[in-house]
Amino acid sequence: MTFVDLLKFAEWERKMIVKRTRDGLATARRKGVHLGTAPRHFGKDDGGRIIPTQQALDVVRLRSEGKSYTQIARRVSGVTRQEAFSICKYLVNELARGALN
Repeated sequence: MTFVDLLKFAEWERKMIVKRTRDGLATARRKGVHLGTAPRHFGKDDGGRIIPTQQALDVVRLRSEGKSYTQIARRVSGVTRQEAFSICKYLVNELARGALN
């Protein structure tokens, strides 16, 4: 009987750890802290916020001018067509999430 009670307590404690972890991650996201590693062509500042590199800024500028991803890859050194797409997709997702001002 005692063993069963210990198992119940262990399961309850595991659920509490999961809840506290999720709450902590949600609080960090609300503060604008990016969790995990920074995407390629982006860096992090001291506060954990994502900062685009010059290459990422060039990709966004060219895309806003109507250039294709292939054209962007040819003009921005060190960026492939897929990376240009990924940069734009990442920023679109961040805008939809409300993380960018």
